[in-house]
Amino acid sequence: SNGATLTGMVERGSRGKPMPASGTRVVLVPDSARRLRRDLYKNAIADSDGKFQLTGIALGNYKLFAWELVEDGAWEDSEFLKIYEAAGKTIRISDNGRESVNVDAIPPWN
Repeated sequence: SNGATLTGMVERGSRGKPMPASGTRVVLVPDSARRLRRDLYKNAIADSDGKFQLTGIALGNYKLFAWELVEDGAWEDSEFLKIYEAAGKTIRISDNGRESVNVDAIPPWN
């Protein structure tokens, strides 16, 4: 099959009113039991309106992250993910499904 599609918007808080977070790296990470399967990771960059689309996603449970600043591939490091695990949004992908979700941007460390 071609897999599922996940679309959505990345937002960043701005004085109580969320704003689109353009240029944010959106990453879909498989559940911990499947994190060695690099083919299950999906990522994209949010467009100028904060919108993103991930396609070809296999059935299963994932965490969705949206980093304003992240080194390419850092999300494949289990120690790195431990730091951000609580900031991820749990997503259940059904076979050939179409899901839509909003996610908060993770700001860079100072």
